[in-house]
Amino acid sequence: MGFHLYSSNKAEILAERLAERIYLRPEGDLFTPETVVVQTQGMAAWLKLVLGEKAPVAANLKFPFLNTFILSVLEKAFPEEDFHNTLEMMSQEVMTWRIFQTLSESPERYPELRSYLSAENTALRTFQLSEKIAGLFDQYQIYHGDMLEQWRRGAAHSGGWQARLYLELAESSPGPDVFFRWFEDLRNPPRGLYLKRVSVFGISAMAPVYFRFFVQLSRFTEVHFFYLNPCAEYWSDAYTRKEALRISRRTGENPDELSQGNPLLASLGKQGREFFRFMMELPDMEGIEPVSAFEDFTVPDAPAEQGIPKPGPVLHTIQQDILLNLSRSAIPSPFSGPPLPVPPPEDDSVSVHCCHSELRQVEVLHDRLLRLLEDGSLQPRDILVMAPDITLFEPYINAVFGTGPLKGLYAFSDRSIRKTNRCADAFLELLKTPLGKFETSAVFNLLEHPAISAKGHFSDKDLEKLRHWVSSLGIRWGIDAQNREELCGIAFDEFSWKQGLERLVLGYAVAPDEFSQADDAIFPFDAAEGADGELIGNFCRFLEDLFRLKQTLSAPRPLENWCNDLKTVLDTFFEADDEAYQEISAIRKTLQNLAEIDRRVSLPFPLPPELMLYVLESRMAPMPSAEPFLRGKITFCSLVPMRSIPMKTVAVLGLDDGAFPRRDFPVGFNLIPPEQCRLDRSRTLEDRYLFLELLLAARRHLLLFYRGADNKNNEKYPPAVPLAELLDTLQATFPGASFETRHKLQAFDPDYFRADTPLLSFSKPDYEACAALEETLRNPPPKPELPCREKLLPRKEGEPAPSLPETVSPEELERFFLNTSAAFLLSAAGIGRRFDEEPPVSDEEPFELGSLEAYQLKSAVGRWTVHGLGEEQQFGLLRKTNRLPVSGTGKNLFRNAVLKMERLPGIWLEKLALNRPFMIRLRLGGIEIAGPVAAQPDGAGQYYCRFAKFKAKDRIRLYVRHLLLCAAAPDPEEAGSFAWDHAEAKTIRLSPIGGEEARKRLVLLLELYRKGLAVPLPFFPEASFAYADTPGEGEKKFKAAERAFDSTYMEEGLLKCGGDYAEDPVAKLFSPEDFQSQAFQEEFAETAESFFSFLRNGELTYE
Repeated sequence: MGFHLYSSNKAEILAERLAERIYLRPEGDLFTPETVVVQTQGMAAWLKLVLGEKAPVAANLKFPFLNTFILSVLEKAFPEEDFHNTLEMMSQEVMTWRIFQTLSESPERYPELRSYLSAENTALRTFQLSEKIAGLFDQYQIYHGDMLEQWRRGAAHSGGWQARLYLELAESSPGPDVFFRWFEDLRNPPRGLYLKRVSVFGISAMAPVYFRFFVQLSRFTEVHFFYLNPCAEYWSDAYTRKEALRISRRTGENPDELSQGNPLLASLGKQGREFFRFMMELPDMEGIEPVSAFEDFTVPDAPAEQGIPKPGPVLHTIQQDILLNLSRSAIPSPFSGPPLPVPPPEDDSVSVHCCHSELRQVEVLHDRLLRLLEDGSLQPRDILVMAPDITLFEPYINAVFGTGPLKGLYAFSDRSIRKTNRCADAFLELLKTPLGKFETSAVFNLLEHPAISAKGHFSDKDLEKLRHWVSSLGIRWGIDAQNREELCGIAFDEFSWKQGLERLVLGYAVAPDEFSQADDAIFPFDAAEGADGELIGNFCRFLEDLFRLKQTLSAPRPLENWCNDLKTVLDTFFEADDEAYQEISAIRKTLQNLAEIDRRVSLPFPLPPELMLYVLESRMAPMPSAEPFLRGKITFCSLVPMRSIPMKTVAVLGLDDGAFPRRDFPVGFNLIPPEQCRLDRSRTLEDRYLFLELLLAARRHLLLFYRGADNKNNEKYPPAVPLAELLDTLQATFPGASFETRHKLQAFDPDYFRADTPLLSFSKPDYEACAALEETLRNPPPKPELPCREKLLPRKEGEPAPSLPETVSPEELERFFLNTSAAFLLSAAGIGRRFDEEPPVSDEEPFELGSLEAYQLKSAVGRWTVHGLGEEQQFGLLRKTNRLPVSGTGKNLFRNAVLKMERLPGIWLEKLALNRPFMIRLRLGGIEIAGPVAAQPDGAGQYYCRFAKFKAKDRIRLYVRHLLLCAAAPDPEEAGSFAWDHAEAKTIRLSPIGGEEARKRLVLLLELYRKGLAVPLPFFPEASFAYADTPGEGEKKFKAAERAFDSTYMEEGLLKCGGDYAEDPVAKLFSPEDFQSQAFQEEFAETAESFFSFLRNGELTYE
């Protein structure tokens, strides 16, 4: 029996000592488990590998974690005390709920908290306060059990309300500090404790009560404590300059003497220093002589100078200074050494890389690792890459490492489950939706999750179609009028889900008719047909389930009922397929844990929805991970305390200021003075000591990365404080040397592929991009010339004509000349959809109309007025189809449109009402033109009205219909065409022409049609009309056309692009520079003159 302390600066040496202890066992002990207590999975995996290399067989080894082992021993020591259940009741998780119950039921017993507990959202605020109190009590139990014991013995007045509250919790369940004190008082081994030997490995700091536990355990069994000590000297008095000044003010000592020693050891090692001092000052440690096995960080064969080993690379020099607690200064002293010369350029053992983004950090890391792996002495298993949160870098790592030479040679560990469990995020968003307004974006965000879309049987194409329907229906937010009234106090159906879904379902069964259905309560939506019925049904069922959640989740209920109802929600919305079942199992485990807590605590009152949502967000259970640590590949993991695993190459990403180290947020009612919290757990001190351990764990190379510049304006950012302190120490040790590399914004920067810079890259795509960029800069490409297109010449005899459809409708012929570029792309490339991205669904109903919507409103009002619909019917149709803003704004817009209709002469209303479909059937040049054209009875002319400014496209429509009527009407002399320019309040007239002349012109249009389907045709409504309508010849006409092709205008204070070039199909095929080409000018002019010939002939007049 006894306590054995082993101390070394290298984990490898401690592992050798551990192996000696294990393999010196008698043969009869081979079946007795060897217990090695560790703190992290990574340390356990590394130890297994090392122990496996030290002997032919390494078996029957147990590697319990620290807390697990201690609790198992205490449970065996006190079986009659129902240890497990008792300790569970005083755990931080259960204490939170017990405190919440106490403060909720009897807040008057704690008047000190009245001001906080009486505010809004009482339940949520009470629970959040309970979390803080429970965390503080848990810290008291581990680090300040003496204070709690004083409270139990009658000194509760010193603790105020905290003492009263804790004693109430501990009345039936003693805390863990009590069990630790009972264990320290034991004189005989606990029954059932069968431990031949216990080894504690790689734990550089722990709570004092834990260390005393192992000292007490050594009375009953052998305890071997393998302590990783960064310094071979007595360093418990190693203080930073700031700490030295503080002590000097209190004691009067010389601060210069107090702050002597290695600055990194003093600054980063505070946590280890305090634990080292505690061990050395503990009375039970008197008489225990530690077995020291320190080893220099030097090259074994390096020569010595005056008996002092000559330091090796920069990394080993820094490590050696920490080992000897030395600083570097030009002023000689017993605790410092002289500065060293600048290391040679090939010494890259320590390198700091300043990058513009997380992606650039990973790209630079990839190139550096490829360089280190070149000589074959380094293998992927020898590389450890860490980050404060590795999940932030995971997509970039997969993008860079997953496509290069290291594909398949890397693995992840320690990924944050809260960020990798997509089902958990979707589940929480699903629960938030009923508490919101049911915005369309929130609904589609849910549908985009694979598990939810699979449950609802939605494909990607289905979701695209649903977005189009929802956008066209005008659905924005809110279930129905009643839901709107609950949310904003005003009941209205417009832009709601109920109104949109009713229109969608009715439109699938009934074709819409504006005139016969004007008085119906629901106006059908004409979009869905055929196989869309199943999609509509699935969508309606999903939305019904979603809307039902509002009733399901809006009412408070007991915690266990919440858990059962949320499991039902999980089954309703999520498909537990092969990809999602683990994530869904993690959510179920969280709900089961909460139900178990409720059975322990028995909360007698219901919990509101916002509190339950907060609880779920903060307590999502980790997903079971099947990813072991150290798998023979490059290991990517998070920065975890006490993971001082020695590796040949250690890299750390994301050492940004503010991201590392983690900050402590102490509560204001902590009763422990700061000077008594030296050994209390601190996330900041843990991370700083972790950085020191990483610095000492690297054996060949240490690569450190941080974001030091903004990727938009190149603003400089400082590194994390520990990294800045390391850079300062490097400068003091090697004056004049540079260890930081500032990288370029782009990976294809030419500096990465030059021999005279420290930058390097192994990326072939980046090299090719760099070469292309430099070639372009050296030899700019000539301005592209538009290829000379075939001119419109008569076909030679026997020359086959380009193929055309057998039948063309008047509408298709119109549509072709309205946008010949779109027609060509549809014919040649099969591109028939909009070329610009479809606008996303909106969450807000409109409060005003844009220019297009205003024109559509005027057109609808004009069309309905012509056909005799009353104002009430018109206004009802506009409201039912979500074409007007709600409230008075919509009424005013409608009234203004009606007033503008009064400018239309009465004779025009009569003529427009007489327009009827007139069937055209012509056979010209081997093609049949067949279809209806709006005309007066018997084709006796047409009356065309545009309720806005008359544009070039209107002239095209008017002219094409005019030719068709003149060619097909029984009496061409009566086939005159009239158009109303609403903006100018005047009539435009096209004189009738003979049937033969009309057919001749139609043949020419068909020639243009045939050509435009084969090659891009330079015919643009605005530009071509401007050219044909501008008097004169030559440059003047082309200038007018160029201005019409690409123009700008102001709308609502914004500069916008106009003209034909603003249309995406045109921009795909043509550009304003084309007007500088002679070939283009010739073809453009000939096409414009051919179509708009009626302008030259005087056939177009204004009345």
